[in-house]
Amino acid sequence: MVFTKVLEANKTPCYDNENMFKKLTNLLSDSASFWLAFFLVFTLRWNGLPFTQQLLPFAIVFFLSLFVFYAFGLYEERKTDWLFPGLTAIAINFFVSIIFFFFFSRFYPGVAPRGSL
Repeated sequence: MVFTKVLEANKTPCYDNENMFKKLTNLLSDSASFWLAFFLVFTLRWNGLPFTQQLLPFAIVFFLSLFVFYAFGLYEERKTDWLFPGLTAIAINFFVSIIFFFFFSRFYPGVAPRGSL
């Protein structure tokens, strides 16, 4: 009841559609660039080697990367102070993907993307 009165007094919406659209656009463009790089690596470097067994582990790593980027606030609208969080998120993604593939290759020996990372 108090919350609705505050909203009525401020006349501001609970969410911002334009900001949400920008976040979603950034998220989708990052996802598209991850998958484009994945397919280019397999097409150009490995001559179109069958990559179906590699899809699941890389999908997990891509999802974790997007989560880390979101957790560090890289999808928030900001003009400054993006360099340190961005570099920290990239470093964390680097180590998370190495650890993930180290343990994942123990259970699935056919998946060893050491050359792709």
